[in-house]
Amino acid sequence: MQSTKPSFFAKLAMGIGYIIASLFSVVAAFIGFFLMARSTKSVVVMTLVGALALIAVAFGGAWLITRSPRTAGIYAGVMFCLTAIFSSQYIFKPIPVTVPLPQETSATQYWQLSTGSRIAYIFHPAQGKANPTPVIYLHGGPAVPTRSSNYEFFKQLTADGFDVYLYDQTGTGLSAQLEDISEYTLERNVADLEAIRQQIGAEKVTLVGTSWGSVLAAYYLEAYPDHVEKVVFMSPGILGDRSNARHDYSRTASSQDDSILLPPLRMILAGTLARTNPAAAINFASQTEMNGVYDSFVTSPSMDYQVNCKGYEPGNKPSRSGGGNYYANLLILQSLKKAHDPRPNLASLQTPALILRGACDYIPWESTLSYKQTLPNSNLILIENAGHALTEAQPEKVLASIRAFLTDQPLPIAPYTSEQAPQ
Repeated sequence: MQSTKPSFFAKLAMGIGYIIASLFSVVAAFIGFFLMARSTKSVVVMTLVGALALIAVAFGGAWLITRSPRTAGIYAGVMFCLTAIFSSQYIFKPIPVTVPLPQETSATQYWQLSTGSRIAYIFHPAQGKANPTPVIYLHGGPAVPTRSSNYEFFKQLTADGFDVYLYDQTGTGLSAQLEDISEYTLERNVADLEAIRQQIGAEKVTLVGTSWGSVLAAYYLEAYPDHVEKVVFMSPGILGDRSNARHDYSRTASSQDDSILLPPLRMILAGTLARTNPAAAINFASQTEMNGVYDSFVTSPSMDYQVNCKGYEPGNKPSRSGGGNYYANLLILQSLKKAHDPRPNLASLQTPALILRGACDYIPWESTLSYKQTLPNSNLILIENAGHALTEAQPEKVLASIRAFLTDQPLPIAPYTSEQAPQ
């Protein structure tokens, strides 16, 4: 009896069927993995359910194509083996830490706060008689520690009689990580800052925040207006609804950088788990490991191109140090999405405020303008030839502006009064 060979189109249909079955089986594995993540923190259980989902869908898909249990079993086995090999290399294999971590110096000190946070800080005492209101610097990120150059930059304010404190926010830099990453929130950072104020015994403080640090300063000001003497918002981040905000890199040096930074699949999965079940995320990938991957992004030269204007040349600048915290960044931003809009309450305050923005900052102009429109006793200064990294691009202008504001002297640069974006 003569055998009937499948036609070309039958083979093509079968091939397409296998491709579809392969895609569906992998998707089923991920769905099973993350569905279990909602109810367990065990990576073993999540993985077993994902593997069973993959095998079941692969076997069912192959059986629909061939109607042969033996062929379907072989196909399911091959899919399992291939997925296991891929997963062992790109999902479950820890990523080595390559970025140097920040190191203690002789000036490093620690606070053990009432909130439970152990916070690393550096204190620069005032020269001469100290102003009763100290300056506290709030770094950006979230969870990207202060650059070493900023320690020296803000130390210069001691010449004007100000005690200056610079600290690593919880989980960042030399500050201790929180065991429960779900506690990395906007609210925790506000509570830490109030605990710091109490720890140093200051009735009022002056806050200087950069980027995310400005957002933190704004929420602290809203919560504790009687404890803030003045506030400086440098390259301020977005207040209120962030869902429609779009960063604009058209005036930055990013066009000079052709590198592409893509997060590893393991990092993407860890981030997804952190939003679903923080305890499961930690069991899947530790803070130390994910922080090392995160540091490779925030210390990349591409970041310098983003925060500076077109024409920027990196030269021989020292590299950024590590010490960032991936989960803290992720979950603080998530808490920000759920946070209330502080602007209605801020609008009733008369706290003196200075807003500094670089002319080519990528933060939406409307976001910066909202600080000026919200705070009735504020001035906005536009720093030419500077982007998001103000103290690096124009340190003299920035320092002169902050000094004049803190010492009640005339501002060296005329305030920007137009509501139109600078050209």
